[in-house]
Amino acid sequence: MNTPTNDSRRAFWGGLLFWVAVCILVIFVRGIRWEEGLERSQALLGITPYPDGHPHHRWVWNGFSIHYYVTGAVLWLTKSAALICGGRQFIATLAIH
Repeated sequence: MNTPTNDSRRAFWGGLLFWVAVCILVIFVRGIRWEEGLERSQALLGITPYPDGHPHHRWVWNGFSIHYYVTGAVLWLTKSAALICGGRQFIATLAIH
C-alpha cells in the first residue's frame, strides 16, 4: 500500500495553489466574460421580460437544462451576475489548464 509522503502532499498543494493563482490572474487580466447561462436564468426568473410568444422565452421554458436552473438559483440567492460569470470562467479556466 502506497501512502503519500509529506513531499508529495506539499507538491500537490503547491501545484493546486499555483493553478488557482493562474486562473485568478487570467480572469483579472481578461476580465469577467458574459456567461450565456446567465441570460437564460434571468429569463427563467423573469428579470428580463420576454413576451410569451417570443422564441427565446419559449426555448428557455421548454428546454430543460440543469445548468440554467442552478445558475438561476445562484442568481436568485446572490443577485450577483459577476459572481456567476466569474465563477463559471474560473471553473472553465481551471479545467483547461
